Amino acid sequence: MKSKGLYLSKNKKPPNNDNIEWDIVTNGVDFTKYIVENGIPAYISLDHDLDNEHIIENIINKNNYCINYDEFEEKTGYDCISWLIDYVDKYNLKLYNIIIDTDNERGRKNMFNLINNYKMFKKLDFNIYALKPKNNF
Repeated sequence: MKSKGLYLSKNKKPPNNDNIEWDIVTNGVDFTKYIVENGIPAYISLDHDLDNEHIIENIINKNNYCINYDEFEEKTGYDCISWLIDYVDKYNLKLYNIIIDTDNERGRKNMFNLINNYKMFKKLDFNIYALKPKNNF
């Protein structure tokens, strides 16, 4: 039997994997709706850049360490991880496998640090995979 996976990306497709059946969402609203309606799947894969404004910011400011998330109109993968942490903490739910799959180096680091800090602070047992960017903008 295949494990369920949730794949958050506007521009990417989930990897072919015989063991994971991916459901795809392309934005933060659909991400949160999916989790609330279906629960926590065995795998959650998140891209950082879910809108063109995120991609443009990454190209223009790639040498800046900080990303000002308050400037974005649309939610990023970072915002989705932040929401996910609050949601699982509020309802005492378990995470299993978090995959950070983004070409945005700064976003990848921010997402990894956020979820890893939560894991370490709460002393939780789940897997975090931060895939290396395929493109360097």
